[in-house]
Amino acid sequence: MRRLSLVSLAVLVCDLISKAIVLRSLAPREGAIRVLGDHVRLIYVRNAGSAFSLFHGGRIFFIAFSVVSILLILAIARSPRGRTPAYALALGLVLGGALGNLVDRIAYGSVIDWIDIGVGSHRWPTFNVADIGVSVGVCLLAILLLRSKDDREAAPDGGAP
Repeated sequence: MRRLSLVSLAVLVCDLISKAIVLRSLAPREGAIRVLGDHVRLIYVRNAGSAFSLFHGGRIFFIAFSVVSILLILAIARSPRGRTPAYALALGLVLGGALGNLVDRIAYGSVIDWIDIGVGSHRWPTFNVADIGVSVGVCLLAILLLRSKDDREAAPDGGAP
């Protein structure tokens, strides 16, 4: 549980600090700051929807969904599998990201996004540090689950108890 707490706290703190900087520096500006030409830009965006700006509106629904997700992550973290270092890392990333975006929804009514990447008019939806934590954590969880399934199938007894 310690590793999960440290990882989630690190993601949450990085997310909150980056958003505070964005609110102070980017929000008053018009337009984007180019970091790597037009490929990576910093821009202030408010997202009232879910990940990748889908499903706009429904603030209460997204707050409730976040709370349920956080409780589910904590329950999984208490399981034997959730206590392994790799699962704790993955769950901590997701938990920190969920907490970061939940803070935004409660404090501002929407999520503050600020990282914009793409090529020309082909842009990825604008995102933030919390989104990175959730995305990387979910990908890591998927890899861990697929690997454990492969390990069970490769076992001489076919993974039977």
